[in-house]
Amino acid sequence: MPRQICVWLLLLIMGVFCAMQGQNPNPTRTEQNKKTNMVDISYTEPASGAAMYKSYCATCHGSEGSGDGPAAEFLKVPPPDLRVLAQRNHGEYPTLHVMTTLRLGTPSHAHGTSDMPLWGELFRTVDANQSMGEVRVKNLTKFIESLQRK
Repeated sequence: MPRQICVWLLLLIMGVFCAMQGQNPNPTRTEQNKKTNMVDISYTEPASGAAMYKSYCATCHGSEGSGDGPAAEFLKVPPPDLRVLAQRNHGEYPTLHVMTTLRLGTPSHAHGTSDMPLWGELFRTVDANQSMGEVRVKNLTKFIESLQRK
């Protein structure tokens, strides 16, 4: 597994674990005391954009998409507020941009080469039918569209 994906998964799992424990993921610990564990991507139903968002995105982007997830403070670049993507795009939800970002990541360098994992690659690893990766990208994109502020 590429190092970038491993690092992201470590952050994701750490945030989920802290959220489940109801603890602050950074209770004034020094940088060298922070520990994370690597795990493989978990399976969610490809038809449920909401379930995928909760499993894969909410740790950084927050449950409502505002960028305040429990792992956000560990990133070099704060996650964007996904609720205002349409507002920032002259009122039109940028479907193609979101899908491309999910497939290919972003140009910033929060975790090394991208501030989020290449979900397109990861999604192809969780289903026997690799074309389901694209179904996942489409359904997750639709769910993020539902988070948009009116």
